[in-house]
Amino acid sequence: MRFNIVSRTIALSVLAVLLALPAMAAESGGPAQGAGLPAELRNLQSPDLNVRIKAAQALGEIADPAAIPALAEASRDSELLLRIEAIEALGKIRDPRTIAPLTEALHDKTWKARARACQALGKTLDPRAVDPLVDALKKDDNWNVLAKAAEALGEIGDPRAVPALIDGVKKYCCAVRRQIMESLGKIRDPRAVPVLIDALKDDVWETRREAAFVLGDMGDRRAVDSLIVALTGNYSLSIRRRAAEALGKLGDPRAIGPLIDTMRGEQGELRLEAARSLSKFHDPKAARAIMDELSEDERHKVREMSKEQEEHLEAPAAVPSAHAPASLTPYSE
Repeated sequence: MRFNIVSRTIALSVLAVLLALPAMAAESGGPAQGAGLPAELRNLQSPDLNVRIKAAQALGEIADPAAIPALAEASRDSELLLRIEAIEALGKIRDPRTIAPLTEALHDKTWKARARACQALGKTLDPRAVDPLVDALKKDDNWNVLAKAAEALGEIGDPRAVPALIDGVKKYCCAVRRQIMESLGKIRDPRAVPVLIDALKDDVWETRREAAFVLGDMGDRRAVDSLIVALTGNYSLSIRRRAAEALGKLGDPRAIGPLIDTMRGEQGELRLEAARSLSKFHDPKAARAIMDELSEDERHKVREMSKEQEEHLEAPAAVPSAHAPASLTPYSE
């Protein structure tokens, strides 16, 4: 009797272990990982377009390099929707073998597929994608593709792209120029500073605003004088705010006087932006001006603006996180 009880207990224990194995494999990324690959590869050959599209999407989520040849073939399909999904799936597979089919997709007959190929190449972060993307930036005739090529070059961050990006600032439409300037800000190559300074005088206000923002992020003090002109000149409120913000990031003492004058002579958001930038200098003159000019409620708003900016800052090294609140705290009532 005791033997039967022991045998039954052992059998139940073995059964429990066997039942738990699939879940354990899935959690550990073992045999269950990529288990759907053969089925999705078959579905990619289905006569039903919707099935093929879903298969391409699933293969992108699985991200198994074994799917690259099939997805590369799908990226040449006659159906645009399938080509786009296959291109996007290739971009999710971190494997150098995706560069060739994605580069080929840069020559697709439709701009939507070419733009998606630019995005996918940017996601690879592979330096080998730089030359094809630069070629697209120079030669494509659709502004959407040009903007996506510029964005992808910024994501990769290779300085080899800088000459083509600089050239693009001078010749493309406003939407493309803004994206190019954003990418130049990510690469942070000093060769870009002169063209960004020139962009502060662009005819389009959005371009001037973006140039001010990027110059602040790049941290090159060659831009200080031009940003002071943008702050104090006859520019729109949004551009002057960007200039004030950029001057605070650069931290050059030449900006203290113009920022104090702006804080004293303006109202609303520009006044507070100037005060927030002044708070980063840790300068007694700037601190006293903040205390003399701002009400307690305004100083509170400046602290909140600083806190909000630090919480959303993508590059913490550009502006030390404790500077603005710390410089205001000793003078708060």
